Amino acid sequence: MYQALEHVLTDQQAVVVKELDGNVLKCVKDQNGNHVIQKAIERVPAEQVQFIIDAFHGQVYNLATHPYGCRVIQRIFEHCTESQSVCYFFIIFLRRDCKYFSIYLYINLCIFIMYVWF
Repeated sequence: MYQALEHVLTDQQAVVVKELDGNVLKCVKDQNGNHVIQKAIERVPAEQVQFIIDAFHGQVYNLATHPYGCRVIQRIFEHCTESQSVCYFFIIFLRRDCKYFSIYLYINLCIFIMYVWF
């Protein structure tokens, strides 16, 4: 799937990415699957990957402290639009408890990217 996202046209990418619907969190926590999710966020228009972002509601802490999840959150910060409300949710959540969470290695990466981009 990673290769397909690299080599197919944008409209076809949206079709390929839709196959992930319902398996987003499983993929994010997988050593290889997280790369597919990251590539989808990077390559596919934001409105086509909203289902990926929606899967993160209520999971920010778990994903931000996960070695692969934190990378996916970084891609969201880099590529999501301001109108995607979950981006604001991440920012509010991470800023609120920034001092507490800064003791965690993986969440530190998310916080760094958040301050770089916002």
